[in-house]
Amino acid sequence: ERMSVQGMHVGVELDQALPFDTMEDHLLPPAALAALPLSVRIDTLDLADGEVLYRERNATTLRWGSVPFTALRARFLQIDNDPAGGAEGSAFNGEFSGTLFRKGHLSGTYRVTAGGSGRFSIGASLTDLPLTELNTASRPLLRMEVDGGTLHQLTLRMDGNAQRAKGSLSLDYEGFLLHVEPGTPSDVR
Repeated sequence: ERMSVQGMHVGVELDQALPFDTMEDHLLPPAALAALPLSVRIDTLDLADGEVLYRERNATTLRWGSVPFTALRARFLQIDNDPAGGAEGSAFNGEFSGTLFRKGHLSGTYRVTAGGSGRFSIGASLTDLPLTELNTASRPLLRMEVDGGTLHQLTLRMDGNAQRAKGSLSLDYEGFLLHVEPGTPSDVR
């Protein structure tokens, strides 16, 4: 009924240089849970000291950018894939927090509707990020280097399902300075 995970490390990679037809589709969490060949019922799932490293390779630059999520903590409630255990519209909910680029404070909520719809909603907030920390992603992926600035607050709200999502994003920042990386071809610039 209760599960705790300490020190989970996850790596996620997307290589845009690979042909599109070689990429596999992956199930969103509610569909992956429903597809498990065994019954799962967890009233509370706690995560502490987790890390996720997202890496992406740009098809043009052929360089890898990285976005680290660290000091992750989360709590998810009522995770259940047994259709007899609840109504089609039942949901599991979660709250999470941590850091982005090891500096910005991240927090949010995640809600998933159980059953076949794949509906989800995410609300997230990021505060106090020195924008120069973005360079591990912006240099290799966009050929742009951030020279200064602070992101005071980013607020994200997204609703969707397995086929599409829509949402809103607001930013409060100051002193955002960047330049195009030297040696960037003029057509890319």
